[in-house]
Amino acid sequence: MKKEDATGRIQKYMEELYYLQTNVAHMNKPIIAVAPGHAFNSGAALLAACGHPMSTLDAKVGFNEVTFGFVPHSGGAFYMSRMKGEFGTFMALTGLPIHGSDAVRMDISRGIVHDTQEYSQEVSDHVSSMPFPQVGGVSQFILAKKQKN
Repeated sequence: MKKEDATGRIQKYMEELYYLQTNVAHMNKPIIAVAPGHAFNSGAALLAACGHPMSTLDAKVGFNEVTFGFVPHSGGAFYMSRMKGEFGTFMALTGLPIHGSDAVRMDISRGIVHDTQEYSQEVSDHVSSMPFPQVGGVSQFILAKKQKN
């Protein structure tokens, strides 16, 4: 394989990855993501970008690309900077993964799915307890205008 071909393929992959990440983060529909195993680097950033991320107790979430000398990409640095305390800084410097229960404590995940074999019931229970999204922006303006008339 030629070097130019490999560079073009990598560039195309990264463009598609960033496009997916941006679309997921800006989606106005609830996206439920469950990390039943390992979610590293782009997978962890994609999990954090979803509206309702969940993980299992045995899940591992991390941005281990820093151990290779890379800066976290796909929004990894963005999500680490918003973790509680200085835990994001710790993850950015060490690249150590965290377990699913720690992901909930650090606001990467919103809930724990206990049974990885049949987690559909736990996910549906979590979804049924979610608050409905607030109406905002133009929709709120239109509703307020209708109420005045």
